[in-house]
Amino acid sequence: FPNHRTPGHLRHLSTFRQGGVAISPDRSRAIVTFSSRGKAVEVRIADGAVLVVYDSLHDVSQLDEFRKKRLTQAARRLLVEVRYGGDG
Repeated sequence: FPNHRTPGHLRHLSTFRQGGVAISPDRSRAIVTFSSRGKAVEVRIADGAVLVVYDSLHDVSQLDEFRKKRLTQAARRLLVEVRYGGDG
């Protein structure tokens, strides 16, 4: 990842601050976090295929400051770490 199977909009994804890689317990998948972009991508390690894309994009239109002005807004949050759950 990225490779020839990676969708075009993810091929040049990078982060200028920090990022991370979490390996699944069975070691078959990895979550690659692009912190400053607010995105995480789960890939299959064997072939780099993209399995899941998480975009930390949130609707903030219901917050008072936006609702009063009748504004529709979205905000992307910085992702510090994305990892697999489990016992350890």
